[in-house]
Amino acid sequence: MDFEKSIPFDLGFNQYIQSFAANIEYAYSELNSFVNLKVKTLQFQKLYKFISGEIDLYINFYIGCLLWACYIKQFENKEITENPVLGKELSDDESLYTLNYLKNYLPKFEKDVKYYLHKNIKIDSKYYDLINLYEKFLKMNKHFTNTKTSSDLILPFELKNPDYDKILTTIQDVVETGDFSPLREYLDILLESEK
Repeated sequence: MDFEKSIPFDLGFNQYIQSFAANIEYAYSELNSFVNLKVKTLQFQKLYKFISGEIDLYINFYIGCLLWACYIKQFENKEITENPVLGKELSDDESLYTLNYLKNYLPKFEKDVKYYLHKNIKIDSKYYDLINLYEKFLKMNKHFTNTKTSSDLILPFELKNPDYDKILTTIQDVVETGDFSPLREYLDILLESEK
């Protein structure tokens, strides 16, 4: 890819991302359409993999966004193109809706797994740490409404000796395949690099 003149706000993650809240609410509307507890339990067993996948997708998506910002930030005053919120006014509620929905849903998911599947699961505390880091990132950048160049970006972390080629290759592979799981290897690296 040629980033000589400018660099895109999104390299292609968004084509794979749907509304987390809408997907979860749809799953629960299906679940709640059943009255019988045994049938609901069977339905939740089916939904468990879908919901777990949605949680993982969003966690990996946030990792990818932070990595992409890190990659962009290496360039001096490079124009960022196709920023969908540039010049718009966004409140915290609007910008953080999905992030807050995910954060608030995770404990409910734990309870529902215990109730329907009789399993004790514990959401990795690093998920909450990443959500908090991403929220900090959004707020520091005023939800990207004024982000025109790479120099406008503010990172709430500082990677030590980042391998920009590896970051770009990983992101390009994710965009090409739609498989966000390779981004997970950067979770600890990002959290350990928080300022």
